[in-house]
Amino acid sequence: MAGYAPGGAAARHRQGAGWPGGDGSGPGQAERAGRLFGAAARLLPATSSSREEVNRRSDAARAHLDAATFEAGWTAGQAMTEEQAVTLALLDS
Repeated sequence: MAGYAPGGAAARHRQGAGWPGGDGSGPGQAERAGRLFGAAARLLPATSSSREEVNRRSDAARAHLDAATFEAGWTAGQAMTEEQAVTLALLDS
């Protein structure tokens, strides 16, 4: 993807960009949060310094949002390409 820096998306994620309230909460956000966390879990290298933070935030979101909807989003996110995940993350919800 031209002009895309992998660390940039992780940095925006850590700062809460693309997440209403910075944590993915809000009406209708469980599926979107699940998609983004599912994509991040699949796309981040196992050795990424962001892996632990993504896992922590994913667990917190899963605990606070509708579990079935979050899981459906997670499954869809696992199938996303990097470009699709970045596009979704940058969309206003």
